[in-house]
Amino acid sequence: MDKTIFIYLYGNKNLGMLITMILYKFYFLVPININIAVTGTILFFSSFILFGKIIGNMIRGILNYYQKGSREKRKKVRKLIKEKKVIKKQILEKEKQERIESERQSIVEKTVKKQREERILQLKKNMEKNKKILVEKQLKINGINLKEKKEKIDKKNKVYEIEKVTKGQLRFKFKKEEV
Repeated sequence: MDKTIFIYLYGNKNLGMLITMILYKFYFLVPININIAVTGTILFFSSFILFGKIIGNMIRGILNYYQKGSREKRKKVRKLIKEKKVIKKQILEKEKQERIESERQSIVEKTVKKQREERILQLKKNMEKNKKILVEKQLKINGINLKEKKEKIDKKNKVYEIEKVTKGQLRFKFKKEEV
């Protein structure tokens, strides 16, 4: 029973070694009624000290919260947080404007490129038309009619048309013509 009381006070109730030893020695010297009274008194005062410390810290925290210096610090912190939010909004707005501007710029570049390509094609077509017109004018000036020239070329091609001929015959014909 002696060991169980010691283990109970020291191990389970977490009383200090000195207090446990004193209570342990005191336990056998005094009757049980006094032991219970002393143990209760010790527990009462230790709990009072424990809860007193918690309550004291809470009161000190409340007092510190309402002191003038800490109020000013909180105001400064609130101002800094508001400024930080405003700066973030401004940064987001700038990024948004930059994205919009870059998209506009890319659209403008694409349209300009497309317009250039269309203009180049249009100029090429105009140049081809002008070239044909200039050739026809030059031929008319020289007294050559383009339509008649085409008809003559077509007639010559008809004369030289080769009906289904084998390769050997073509070689022979070319050799004859070369000679």
